[in-house]
Amino acid sequence: MHIVIGFLAALLVFGLIRYGINCEPKERRRLVYVVALVLASIVLLMLLLTGRIHYLAALAAAVLPFIKKLPALLRYLPLLGGLFNKKTEPESTDQSASKSSSDMPVSLALQILELEEGASKDDVLEAHRKLMQKLHPDRGGSNFLAAQVNMAKDTLMSTFKA
Repeated sequence: MHIVIGFLAALLVFGLIRYGINCEPKERRRLVYVVALVLASIVLLMLLLTGRIHYLAALAAAVLPFIKKLPALLRYLPLLGGLFNKKTEPESTDQSASKSSSDMPVSLALQILELEEGASKDDVLEAHRKLMQKLHPDRGGSNFLAAQVNMAKDTLMSTFKA
């Protein structure tokens, strides 16, 4: 197994050298930087996994190459806040369920479900079922569209209760 890994590593090194010879000097510098970064990462990972370096030291060493780019990376800090403040699926479902169906006009609900004025309860349920089969998030659909279809059904169903 070690022979195969060594052979593949040598093949990779020779391929990188051949690629580096044929590229422009600017690309060559970038290639050397990326290769050095990858090799340093591999060495740090191996030291960390074998217990020969503390994880904080490995983290500090991994961050060192990015210190020069830190001011440019800081502008993305607000995006990280958005990642941690995202609502979970049950929270968004509870919020959409708590919205009253009066938030959507009946005409819009009919348009979303592709129904005509005076549609029956069964027509609403059938149209809702067909659209949800297409638009459900578990089937690759959108959360927003599924919520709109659900709200349209709730709006129309509330007209039957009155």
